[in-house]
Order: sequence, then C-alpha cells, then structure tokens
Amino acid sequence: MNFEEAGRQYVILKDRFDNNLISLEEFEHSVGKLATIAPDGKKWKLDPFAGTWVEVAPGEIPVPSKKRGTGAPETLLQFVFVFIKSLLKSLPKLIMIGLLMAVLTWVAHTYIIAKVNDGLMYVAGRTALNSVVHLQQTHFPGVNAFWGLFAYFLSSFLMRAHSCF
Repeated sequence: MNFEEAGRQYVILKDRFDNNLISLEEFEHSVGKLATIAPDGKKWKLDPFAGTWVEVAPGEIPVPSKKRGTGAPETLLQFVFVFIKSLLKSLPKLIMIGLLMAVLTWVAHTYIIAKVNDGLMYVAGRTALNSVVHLQQTHFPGVNAFWGLFAYFLSSFLMRAHSCF
C-alpha cells in the first residue's frame, strides 16, 4: 500500500469514526494496519488522532500523539449534559464546603456575641461592635453585608487552602 492509498483509507476511517459508525478501538486498529514502506525502506504509520505520518523504527511500536479527548461540546444539548454531569459530580463537595462555611460563620458570630460583646447587651462606647452584633436598632446598616463578606472571604480562603493540597 502506498501513501496515497493509505491516506484515502484514513480519510474514510476518520469519517466513519467521526460519525460514530465505528468504535474507537476499531478505528485505532484499522488505522494501525495502514503501514507504508517508503522507497528508502523506512516504515511509516499514520497517527490515528493527528492524521500525520510517523516513522517506525525497526522493532518499535509507534505511540499515538494523543487520545481523543472529550473536547468542547458541539451542541447546546451536549453542553447541558456536560454541565449537569459536572454539577452532579461536584454537588457533594459543594454541600460540604457550604456546611463548613455556615458552621465557621456561626461560630465566629457566636464568639463575637458571647465572648467579645458579653452577650446581646448593648455596650456603650463600642458602636462598631454593637452595629455588627445587633440586627435591631443598629447604627450600621451593613450588618448583613458584613457577615456575607465574612463568609465570602472565608470561603475564598478555604478554596485557596484546599487547592494548595
């Protein structure tokens, strides 16, 4: 078989594989049979995924350049399936991180109320602390924003700490 015939066979096999008419194993096996010997006596095989010719040394088995990856989804439906699959895969982790953040935020808030502020009593002279702890009659309207930002920065810290390990 010469280079032109092998090239035409490869195009046909690649088209059948892209249209899901043959499996990955069949495609790799069939392309692996498309070996050609050049006029100088060197043996060449087609790389199944790159479609390029690879020189084969005597006794050497050629290694394909890369496996076919999942790649980007081509249709909106494929994207939706990939999104839902990744969401379901990461959902337990997200729930655990959310629960951990909630507990840590609750602990910090409780510590400030019970220890630093001596309970829910209004302490004269501690305007900022009173504003953060007390939700009613607050002098600082951003109490909820404070705790939301606290949880945000806490979660950012946890995610960065998790990525270091």
